[in-house]
Amino acid sequence: ASSAVTGSNTPAPLNEGAGLKALDKTGINLKKELAIGSGGSWDRNKSFLFDGTNNAIIQMTKSNNLNLETSPCTISLWCKRTGTGNRYLISDLNAAANLCGPLMFVAMTTGKFYIQWNAAALTLTSTSSEISGQWMHIVGVRQGVTNSWTAKIFFNGKLDATTTTILNPQPQSTAGTTAIGSPGDYTGGSSFHYNGYIKNVMIWNRALSETEVRQLYVKQYI
Repeated sequence: ASSAVTGSNTPAPLNEGAGLKALDKTGINLKKELAIGSGGSWDRNKSFLFDGTNNAIIQMTKSNNLNLETSPCTISLWCKRTGTGNRYLISDLNAAANLCGPLMFVAMTTGKFYIQWNAAALTLTSTSSEISGQWMHIVGVRQGVTNSWTAKIFFNGKLDATTTTILNPQPQSTAGTTAIGSPGDYTGGSSFHYNGYIKNVMIWNRALSETEVRQLYVKQYI
């Protein structure tokens, strides 16, 4: 998960072939393996394949590194779908799906990507649609300060959609488990588990610039 783009709070490359770990920006402090459900497997392309079932989930331990309630935030990942439907790539929804935490979640609906925080009150959807059978680089950015935020989606290295909002991220105490390939702790989310490949998940406590997103795309191009 190395990159010329510095300051990643939590890189989770999903390419270890066993175990899986998410490290903090020092490379050592989390020191905990991710909790892996039984509904997935490693692929020869050094990615993790989710099978779209309730057991297809990778859970992150809550930590101060993910407590970004008052902070800008960037989430970057690569994905390639093997199925259809509305699916979550990364989320920290609670059991009722009416509260999320200080991150933003990245999901898919009608073949497009969207990011969201502050429960269902804010949604930014990509203008670009997924490319069937191909790897795609998706980056969600939250930039600004309390009560004044800009949300951005980058698709394959290019700015794809943007909006502004006064809605703030919610406290970590309201959040569900931060999960990859799943809608977090949402108990009614059985049909939203991701079906396909995910790799190179990275979270920053700052907003990456367009130049940095492009650097990520070029460096990690699959």
